[in-house]
Amino acid sequence: TESSVSALMLYGVTRAYAGDAVGGAAVARQALATAQRVFGPDSPDAIETATYLGQLCSSLRRYRDSEAILEEAMARWRRLELPMNEQFARSLFHLAVSKHRLGKLAEVEALFREGIALMRRIQEGPFHRLSQGLVGYALFLIEINRFDDAKAALDEALASDLKTYGPDHVRTAATLDALAALQLATQDFAGAAKSSRTALEVLERHAKDSGYEPELILARVQMARIALALGREDEATALQSVAMPDLERLFGAGS
Repeated sequence: TESSVSALMLYGVTRAYAGDAVGGAAVARQALATAQRVFGPDSPDAIETATYLGQLCSSLRRYRDSEAILEEAMARWRRLELPMNEQFARSLFHLAVSKHRLGKLAEVEALFREGIALMRRIQEGPFHRLSQGLVGYALFLIEINRFDDAKAALDEALASDLKTYGPDHVRTAATLDALAALQLATQDFAGAAKSSRTALEVLERHAKDSGYEPELILARVQMARIALALGREDEATALQSVAMPDLERLFGAGS
């Protein structure tokens, strides 16, 4: 049944985020294979299940798998003219992130812009899904040196997160850490240090219980970069020393 496939996918995602990425992804692939076998590859159930798997692969930093799965699923979605809903918009964001990480920069912006426009049609006002897309878009814009556009996206995302979650929340902290990345890129080192320190304090309080440990580790690395830019080498070394074992544990020594 549709419910059993959904439960299998949820179990796979839960295992993956609980630390068993290989086992969780295998269960999620089993959910997709079941949906395709029982309902058919062009069924809405199978297509939506494929988008969940593609999103999971993106979150697990398996960007090539994510790209392949999402491109096929979303092509079927468009061909069958299924409703353009939040799940499709989220898939656009994940595909954009995967292509960004794979260096396919020419294909990234259109995906983010389509996803952002769709999220705005789905819900007016502050919306956490829109905020996540804006942050991903901003990080891409920082990389291609479009700092004013990145600032506009992050300002909107941060205002939304503050209204939706408040300041003491991991999602707000992640957005603030993205703002620190922009400030570092534009050599606003004092602003970057303030944003990064605030984000790091929130993540240190809540990351472990919220599944945001990767964001905490990467925030420490970024704070180290900022400290180094400010000439605070001892602080940078201390932050890197704390982050390195966790980086190897979560991402592998060859990452």
